[in-house]
Amino acid sequence: MSNRFSFVNALRTALLETAFMVSLSLVISILLGTLLGYCLYATSNRYLMPNRGVNRALGFVVNMVRSMPFIILLVAILPMSKLVVGTMIGPKAIILPLVVSSTAFFSRLSESAFRGVNSGVVEYALSAGAGNARIFFTILLPEAGATLISAITVATIAMLGSSAMAGTVGGGGVGHFAISYGYERFQKDILFICIVILVVIVQIIQFVGDTISRRVDRQ
Repeated sequence: MSNRFSFVNALRTALLETAFMVSLSLVISILLGTLLGYCLYATSNRYLMPNRGVNRALGFVVNMVRSMPFIILLVAILPMSKLVVGTMIGPKAIILPLVVSSTAFFSRLSESAFRGVNSGVVEYALSAGAGNARIFFTILLPEAGATLISAITVATIAMLGSSAMAGTVGGGGVGHFAISYGYERFQKDILFICIVILVVIVQIIQFVGDTISRRVDRQ
């Protein structure tokens, strides 16, 4: 009975750690990624802030981060996490690598969403005297809303997978639980339970994201 209680308690702790890592990292990544995506879009748009040099520099950095497998990026950034949060293990240490990886990923998704907005609307707003900030908040974000919601859904699922991968280096969460209780102890049933839990979470995220995206699109 005590072993069962210990297992359930450890699983609950792992789920809470995953929720903490993903939710906090996601909020920061969406804010930074949306801003970076807008910069990529605006510096390549002849009506807003055309600047080929800045666009290429930002694009190079984003592509460089995106080209790195997360496990390599994770190991490379962990020393920096220690300077920021004081530790290289646990959920807090994983937040910075998750933010860096997801920000680069989401910036391209948001850039693509902004590119889908009719450029004629942007040109008309500029001719009417609207500034870049007003165009961003009153035109780009509303017009690209449904696409951005879908992008957030994709980014959330990707971040969930990355957080599970972080368990291989002591990052906590469901990934660390699966390795510690399942893989290292040769308990395949625990591994199966972890897989089922992650699949269910992904299905819920996808369903909620698709539902919100359809409602925003109709509006």
